[in-house]
Amino acid sequence: MKLFKLYSFLLASLLFMFSSLASAGFSNAFQIIEVSAKNGNAAAQYSLGMFYYFGEKLTPEVKQDYFKAADWFEKSVKQGNPNAQYQLAVLYSTGKGVKKNEVRAEELYLDAAIQGLPSAVYMIGLSYEFGGKSIKQDTPKALMSYGEACDMKYQPGCDAYARLKK
Repeated sequence: MKLFKLYSFLLASLLFMFSSLASAGFSNAFQIIEVSAKNGNAAAQYSLGMFYYFGEKLTPEVKQDYFKAADWFEKSVKQGNPNAQYQLAVLYSTGKGVKKNEVRAEELYLDAAIQGLPSAVYMIGLSYEFGGKSIKQDTPKALMSYGEACDMKYQPGCDAYARLKK
């Protein structure tokens, strides 16, 4: 949980830096994040991945590119960033930018869940509820995962917990 809070703080700091630099022009701010990412900053790598993941939906200056997003998420994942683990899992589960691999997606969701990322804990709950490629269906474990996500104030976890508890 402490690591998750640290990454959240770093991400918030990076986003603040980005918004502060936006007045200097998007390309300058983007270049600063890109340089930081290339120098190994995990939060910047994750942020750069998000820019490519959303592309024009986030800003017209960056073209959506799932392959580049996956590459930057992977670099951040190697440093244990739970947000990047989650986003890379999304790509593996959908086959965008990477070859579809649901087992790898479940591994990444689990890694992020272990670090306390509420959305990942919820996704593990879904895998337990419905069964996954590498996770067997187990309703009590699903209920436990949803309860943990709810305890973290993640509303979809609370909703799933209430639904399963009936």
